[in-house]
Amino acid sequence: MKRIIILIVLLCLGVETITAQGKKRVSILGDSYSTFEGYIPAENEPWYFQKVDTSRSDVVNVRLTWWWQLIKDGGYLLEKNESYSGATICYTGYNDEDYSPRSFITRIEEGDKIIKKTSAAGER
Repeated sequence: MKRIIILIVLLCLGVETITAQGKKRVSILGDSYSTFEGYIPAENEPWYFQKVDTSRSDVVNVRLTWWWQLIKDGGYLLEKNESYSGATICYTGYNDEDYSPRSFITRIEEGDKIIKKTSAAGER
């Protein structure tokens, strides 16, 4: 009887839910080569798009990105992809324009705030 109940619980939870608990999570903070439309925040500019454009790139599917292959091959889960096409290291971009929102400095500082806030709340 216990075996039947355990089997029913496992089927209700789904194998994905159970196996996902033990997997390590990966977050990406990258530039254009780490983007893919639909896998980054909507306000971040992608370089790779869901609509195929082979004149621009031969990456026609998210499964062809380096980070997807790393996650798949390593058995990881994607936590968050915070990549931005046109990312800069500092706050200044082309023609001395303000690129603060897409700079690595800004995004690292924002990520650090989130980590500290999460840690203070007792979450992972």
